[in-house]
Amino acid sequence: MLSSLDSIIAEKDDRELAENALRIFANVVHGDYYSAVYYAGNPLATDVFHPDAGWCGPSSPVAMFLQKNHLKHPFARHFFLTRQPACYRRSEMVADREWKRSGFYNELDRPLGIEDMAAIYQVTRNGDIIVLTCGRSGTFRQKDIDSVGPFHRVLSVLVQSRQTPGAGRRSQSGAGKPLSKREREVMGWVREGKRNSEISVILGLSTHTVRKHLENAFGKLEVETRTAAALVFAADL
Repeated sequence: MLSSLDSIIAEKDDRELAENALRIFANVVHGDYYSAVYYAGNPLATDVFHPDAGWCGPSSPVAMFLQKNHLKHPFARHFFLTRQPACYRRSEMVADREWKRSGFYNELDRPLGIEDMAAIYQVTRNGDIIVLTCGRSGTFRQKDIDSVGPFHRVLSVLVQSRQTPGAGRRSQSGAGKPLSKREREVMGWVREGKRNSEISVILGLSTHTVRKHLENAFGKLEVETRTAAALVFAADL
């Protein structure tokens, strides 16, 4: 265990860090499925690691699903409100009946036989996000999450203590320019799921002006879709 933790400090690549952290996570909490998710500055580059298959690639079905839907997951909704490392248990956040109607359950969990999931969110020194997940065919109990707590706290310290290079991390502005006050207001409502017509009423702007602000924001955030823009914008709050 100690040598595994030491390797986290020594790793120069955050993806290798995620792989090692997931191996430790698998020894801390029992489950039937494990994965690590890596969110770089651009959510369209989201990648998923499975112990048996390695990194799937941003164009893999699971990665593309997360690129489009991550912000709808209860873990992500809570995490991006605080942007602080955290531990989560799905069954504690969403009732089973509601969860089984969700796209996450039907597209990802059900085919794998997963009924409950525990996850750890970590933020690297470069500002990217690593998510460690453990799925189980049964239900996690609070004692399972309590056992994850010490590892989670140690991992947070180790991740933040690493001297990692900043290469590959986009600036907050995306294309070198920060969002204007009005662009941030528009993006704030996009993040809340509002349509352009609704945003125009809220802000007292024409729909053409709202669309123009969105075009500018998308360019600065280096994204092409509303979902990707909302994810990048939330990550920079």
